[in-house]
Amino acid sequence: MQQYGLPTDGSADFTDPDHDGLNNWQEWRCGTCPTNANSALRLLSPQRTGTNVTVIWQSVAGVNYFLECSTNLSATPCFRCVATNLPGQPGTTSYADTNAAGASPIFYRVGCRKGPKSEIRPAAAARQRGERETESRNPRKARS
Repeated sequence: MQQYGLPTDGSADFTDPDHDGLNNWQEWRCGTCPTNANSALRLLSPQRTGTNVTVIWQSVAGVNYFLECSTNLSATPCFRCVATNLPGQPGTTSYADTNAAGASPIFYRVGCRKGPKSEIRPAAAARQRGERETESRNPRKARS
């Protein structure tokens, strides 16, 4: 946090100085820059091709991601694991969900694992209705 001019005493952990929807602690966990609104874990528009759905998200090299999906946001548990330990690439990372056949609607969310505890944080997800949203905590729906 210090390299971004932020206090290291924890007082700024839950603030969002770049207004990208992720607080400084979430940005640290995701390896993104807490002072740059363009640097955030964001799920981009998933694309359905036949029976597959390709999910793309903004990512950072050296961070491992997980991908979850849901066909019913009212169910408990709501999301199920699609893939884990997906190595982040510089810029964006993609994953082809080959098990999405016939599932409609289907919602995705992505999160990251970082550090020795490998704590799961679903830090980013977004909902798709033909537009890109900057809100990072809502599931994103794959287009039919």
